[in-house]
Amino acid sequence: MERVHKSPSSESEEVDVFRDTPVRLLGYANELGESFRQQVPLKAVHASYALSFAYGLCDAVSKAYNRHKLHQKEGLTPYATRVLSADAFLETAIWQTFASVVIPGFCINRIVALTSHAVAKSAKLSALSVATKKWLPTVVGLGSIFVIFRPIDQLVHYGMDAYYKPAAKRVVKHFVEPHHLPTMEEEEIYGDFEPATDEEFHHHNRLVSRE
Repeated sequence: MERVHKSPSSESEEVDVFRDTPVRLLGYANELGESFRQQVPLKAVHASYALSFAYGLCDAVSKAYNRHKLHQKEGLTPYATRVLSADAFLETAIWQTFASVVIPGFCINRIVALTSHAVAKSAKLSALSVATKKWLPTVVGLGSIFVIFRPIDQLVHYGMDAYYKPAAKRVVKHFVEPHHLPTMEEEEIYGDFEPATDEEFHHHNRLVSRE
């Protein structure tokens, strides 16, 4: 099971703690919390969400840091490096928020609630033992995690490709120095950078001089 947003900087041979180690399982903490909602105090469910959010935030910081190191090594200007690193952070943070926290948490919450309702209302299920009726929604919730995680990841990938990335491309092209030569990676992600006009060039120099 893999739940991590892959930025270009994560494609290197370097081990990604949030993708290649057991740390990645923290992305499922809130889904476990929702599965056990009827068995544990509400504070424990809230803590599971905090853990998943923390995982996503750390992953976003990691991707931004890796992007920063990559572009520094390539010799990009500090300004361009900061903009591209911020883009990596924002892209990963948005992806993790939806793919790891919001959508799966809502889905497991509804699955457990509907199962509980079915157990309470079904005449056939009323014959089950008290312990079975208590734990059946939790078991169904846990099993659902293995079913929903991949479709959710693919849905969020589609949404990011369709909406976020085109908008981010326009913003990055606006803020990154248009007169610098793009790397091969930038060509693939953001497309060609248009040459700067004299007005844009001098405007950028004024901004840099204020830093």
